[in-house]
Amino acid sequence: MAAVVSQELPLRRISPNMGWLAYGNVMVSYWRVEVTATDVRALFPETDRMLEQHRDGIATVNVIEHDTIATDEARVVGAAQIRDLGTRLRCTANILLGAGFWIAAARAITSTINLISRRPVPILHTDSIADAARWLAPRLGHRADPLADPPGPQRAGQEDAQALASAIDRGLLAFRAAGRPPNPPPL
Repeated sequence: MAAVVSQELPLRRISPNMGWLAYGNVMVSYWRVEVTATDVRALFPETDRMLEQHRDGIATVNVIEHDTIATDEARVVGAAQIRDLGTRLRCTANILLGAGFWIAAARAITSTINLISRRPVPILHTDSIADAARWLAPRLGHRADPLADPPGPQRAGQEDAQALASAIDRGLLAFRAAGRPPNPPPL
């Protein structure tokens, strides 16, 4: 598997509740409050652009903030996109931030999407950015600097995972800094 130059694109906001960034062949999306079909569809052109650059496929990371919900339509649209991507989607990590009942509900929702989409690729559900990065890096052939002398597979994998985790963390900080949308006035 060829090493991937890890070029990071800055966080781009699609809506107040969703943003994304690219890190090499990894698309990282950030979700909060509510996932809508419009937001999910907004990622399609970005996914197509990434696939043009990474013909051997991409991975996705979904960072989902505590208490985020997905509409039924968003789940159907997301599952269809996963199915349409087929083997061009190499693997997915869902990072569910939070605790308690919400985590169980979020895992049930993402599991339902996986069943509907009949996803043929590896998937990880975790509450840890570091764990997700350690799981993703070896599956994607990441090398922090592909032109440097290889430090050995074990060390390269650790460095790649740390660099990926750092990029995901930076995106999360930028997403949070952009702020939540104001709460609507009570009816």
